[in-house]
Amino acid sequence: MEATSISGLEAMATSLPLVGTRVGGIPDLIEEGKNGFLCNPADDEDLAEKIDTLLAADLKAFGAHSRQMVEDNFAWPKIARRTLAAYETVV
Repeated sequence: MEATSISGLEAMATSLPLVGTRVGGIPDLIEEGKNGFLCNPADDEDLAEKIDTLLAADLKAFGAHSRQMVEDNFAWPKIARRTLAAYETVV
């Protein structure tokens, strides 16, 4: 994904939940209410609300879902298989 947040993926790989904006590839990373929350761009009140909501949540569970999403979708062996499959379709 071209507009995916590498720093977001790195944080999620260390079992951290995210609060991010609904732009680029970030919505593809965050499953609302499971591993983080999405807020509207340039809406500081929405951002503050989502941070408060996350801080009141079970951070361990959110973090575990973050880590699992990265392992399921971005582990190097899976990326390598997808890349190879893409190459094979054009060769």
